[in-house]
Amino acid sequence: MEYSAVVPVILVLLLLIYIVIQYNSFVKKRNRIKQVMHTMDAMLQKRHDTIPNLVETVKGYMSHEQEIFNKITEAREKARLPGHEDEKIKAESEISDCMSRLVALIEDTPELKARKNALHLQRSIFEIEKQINASRRALNSVVKDYNTSIQTFPNFILANIFGFKEKPYFKALSEAYSTPKLNMKKEEMIRHDGN
Repeated sequence: MEYSAVVPVILVLLLLIYIVIQYNSFVKKRNRIKQVMHTMDAMLQKRHDTIPNLVETVKGYMSHEQEIFNKITEAREKARLPGHEDEKIKAESEISDCMSRLVALIEDTPELKARKNALHLQRSIFEIEKQINASRRALNSVVKDYNTSIQTFPNFILANIFGFKEKPYFKALSEAYSTPKLNMKKEEMIRHDGN
């Protein structure tokens, strides 16, 4: 075989190797997003399971705040419906926003701060929200890695050919950027825990 005939074969072979490597890289990154999303789903489900108890516990003390209870319930229902990933992420962000507002309202209601089950639920929500925030950071990191890999040249050509689409970031709403804070004094916590 002549040298001039070998060069095109080598170039085609190198191109095929590049395509296979990039395709596999896209698949691995997309699967990593799914893995992190499953972890986050577990945290979100935990929050979904806690919401009805929290709402029932505080509803009697905060009847004037019916709007926040309605918003939490509606957002929870939206998040549980099958649908597009973007819609689910938006609903979960609404829940985070509502939960932050609800925890702040609980802090402003002295009767609730004196109830043992409200204190326990408040701590549970605090821990769950902390875990969700950590999961959100992990998810957004792998989404950034994936999106960058399918948007850079020449990868975006292959991504378009093989149908790899950009993934949305899990964004918190403006009021949900901070984890709810427990504002209990140490002596109150000791008194309510019975120690």
